[in-house]
Amino acid sequence: MSLEDAEIRLKQCLEEIIEIIEKTNVEQSSYTNSRDKFDSNKQIMETLTIQLNNKLKSSLDALSLKYRQYFLDFFSDYNYDYKKGIFNETIKKYIIKQLSNDLSAIINSFDAFQAAFNGNLLLVKNFVEKHPKYKDKSGIWDTTLLYSSSRNNHIDIVKYLIEQGKCDVNVQNRTHNQNLSKDLRISPTSGSTALHAACYYGHLDIVRYLIDNRADYFIKNDAQETPIYNGLLRYNIKEFFEDFLIFNYSNSNKNIPQSTILESNELIFDSIWEYKSIYSDQWILFDDYQSNQMQQSFSSQINKKHFNKDLVMNIDNHLYNISLIQFLCTQTSNSSNDEHLWIRCRGSSIENFNFYSKWQIMFNRHVSIKPNKSVSLEVFHIKNNSNDHIQIKLNHWYYLNDNINQQLDNTSNYRRKYLYIYLTFINNDLFQFNLKTFSFSNNDNTIQGFIRWIPTFISNDNPTIIDNFQPLTNLNILPLFRAYSREPSSTNDHIHQSTTTITNQYLDINNNGNESVSMVVCFGDLIAETSDVIVVCWSSKYLLEMIYECGGSSVRTAVNNQIEKKSKKLLTSVKSDGDIKSKRIYFIYWQPESQIEAVKKSLENLISIAMETAHHDDYKSIAFPAIGCGDYQYPIPIIAQIMVNKVHQEQILHKISVSFIIQSTKKETFYHFDKQINLLNQSASVDSLSKIVQNGLIQIEKGDITKQKVKYLFAEKKF
Repeated sequence: MSLEDAEIRLKQCLEEIIEIIEKTNVEQSSYTNSRDKFDSNKQIMETLTIQLNNKLKSSLDALSLKYRQYFLDFFSDYNYDYKKGIFNETIKKYIIKQLSNDLSAIINSFDAFQAAFNGNLLLVKNFVEKHPKYKDKSGIWDTTLLYSSSRNNHIDIVKYLIEQGKCDVNVQNRTHNQNLSKDLRISPTSGSTALHAACYYGHLDIVRYLIDNRADYFIKNDAQETPIYNGLLRYNIKEFFEDFLIFNYSNSNKNIPQSTILESNELIFDSIWEYKSIYSDQWILFDDYQSNQMQQSFSSQINKKHFNKDLVMNIDNHLYNISLIQFLCTQTSNSSNDEHLWIRCRGSSIENFNFYSKWQIMFNRHVSIKPNKSVSLEVFHIKNNSNDHIQIKLNHWYYLNDNINQQLDNTSNYRRKYLYIYLTFINNDLFQFNLKTFSFSNNDNTIQGFIRWIPTFISNDNPTIIDNFQPLTNLNILPLFRAYSREPSSTNDHIHQSTTTITNQYLDINNNGNESVSMVVCFGDLIAETSDVIVVCWSSKYLLEMIYECGGSSVRTAVNNQIEKKSKKLLTSVKSDGDIKSKRIYFIYWQPESQIEAVKKSLENLISIAMETAHHDDYKSIAFPAIGCGDYQYPIPIIAQIMVNKVHQEQILHKISVSFIIQSTKKETFYHFDKQINLLNQSASVDSLSKIVQNGLIQIEKGDITKQKVKYLFAEKKF
């Protein structure tokens, strides 16, 4: 059978199945008191399932292996067993419309994937808008829409797929399947991403665009090639990466790296040790012997139970005590003007020493601040989530907040030379951080300075983070080596995952408790969700249909009773049965509002009630749908922000893990919930928690009470 004949036969088969489905007549509403109507619908669906079983088995048997597998790949959501020739369960009424739409998607996919290859934006756009569920799938020739358009330099389609289609920038082509090919050689397109294609074919504009949109240049295809490797034969691509990446700091290695620092998982000596007077702007290199001493001071203590915090060294013919905790040299005798020296190590703390670190910045030039010779050793902190302008002091170190620390760590891990950040605490100016020279500046160079990292230390007796600049009398401390971290570091935050998880940072290593909660967003159905509790709104006809059809008799009775009474009770708790996997269902009365502020208030109240009830009932996990993102068409980004932030607030009070369950067709909804959780993950802080009580807000925050901007201060008086 020719390929053209196989395609025609598959399309004809699917059109016949769609016709069978559309002729199926079921009642529009199941959740009534009519048992006869429910039984009638059930019989209709059983008959439809048998018809589709017979039609699919005979049609698929007649197809070639490639086309049959193509169909089954698209059809994977429907629990169809080709070997047995049956659906493993009776088709449910609530999925009929989606089933018909998905079969149409397979028919339309042939033209859409060819359109992405040829550069026909209109056809691609029509397919993605009509069938968003399949925008990241691979076509019959095993490549995605994004790969095909990137391969052939159709940047208009690439931009549409990323910006409007919300395609995963790192989605990979279908992997090599030996069962479908007699050729044992692995095709270089198998498992490749759009960036692999753009690099291989030398399309620099698309390479830049994809990387700007978080494409991973270290991801490997089935041939174990990275996009960087694919572009080495293209001079423009090679030149781009040579300027874009940091190959090394101290050694002469000229090879373009092929993995992130964390993925390489090996320690190397690649750093530059420097010092400067606290009064000077000039960094001076330590000599080779001194650099080795510094390097070995950390390297030799990996996996040891005691850490030697200090070192004595001769610098410029003067003896200095070197604090490896503060990265500070103090002269043993005041025999010169340079009583104190700051030190830094240009290089990765993970790659060189396998420990975590904290980033600091020092301003050495500000157009509106006059240099001052009065310099102290005081170190300042830039608060998390602070939009307030800070009072800048030249030649003093400032700890950067968690969000910027994470961005610098990610940039270092991905070996990037530059990071661009808007600093809200300095007029929201855009700053360039250079991780090769360890310097930073704004666009017009009116504000400049230095950066460095200092090691993160923990107490060996009590696993808490240590402040490097506080007295450490009688404390046994160790660098926070990666082996000591409770959770593996996940700095590949720009690689989009189908399921994104956030663990609240206030329950991590800074807390002595063992309790931990999570917040996740994933595709799925509430009926299959294994959380202790699922939440269903009475206003959601789709969910009520699904719950009524899949739940047992007790669930249907509860639904019927509620509808009959027309009750507006805020929460009705029902024990799950039938095909519903959770322990409990919380039916919640939620009234849609016309004004977004009213929507916000009602959603926050709904979440609060559900989580407080779950906490009272001693449940540990709860699942929410994306409330208001369907028929009511509220702005999805706003709904996602409201729900994620409110859940986060409630998790501080009630240790309950939360899942947001998104229908598989709602990729945009998933994207915005995923985005909000990522933002929360970046800004999570141990510094504060809050609780809304009636019309007021109770907030607990770490800090100096004398510096609070409040009307009144209360203090305990002791006699």
